[in-house]
Amino acid sequence: MKRLKWALPITASLFLITGCGSSDEGTNQPSDAPVEDEANTENNSMYTFNKFELEVDYTDVDDAIKVDYEAENNSTEASYERKEDDQNLRGDEAMQELDPVFGQLNFDQDTPDEEVLNQIKAAFNIADDAKKIEADVTFTDGTEKEYKQE
Repeated sequence: MKRLKWALPITASLFLITGCGSSDEGTNQPSDAPVEDEANTENNSMYTFNKFELEVDYTDVDDAIKVDYEAENNSTEASYERKEDDQNLRGDEAMQELDPVFGQLNFDQDTPDEEVLNQIKAAFNIADDAKKIEADVTFTDGTEKEYKQE
């Protein structure tokens, strides 16, 4: 009788342990479930760059356009100043303006400098009479580049 008294709890425990065991295989995942790209887990940037700084001067206005953007880990810092439009935006407001502009930029670290500057001028609507355009970009692979037009 003593053996029977312990047999039931032990058997039940074995069923619970095997049923709740850990497995590396997913269970009941739909075939169209997203697969995490391990190569992209360190880079949360939506663009080809993690850092983008831009300064544009005109003959009569220094820092007519100024952009600072940095995506790091799970945080993003952004500011966007455009003097001709009296814009001085920070944080989410800056990103609301910058996101569609950044979406037009499709260059990478191998793109010729002239092409990068042309894309920046088109995306930010920079007039041809700009005295100076300077962009500092850190790409998602860590490459840092500076683009200048004076």
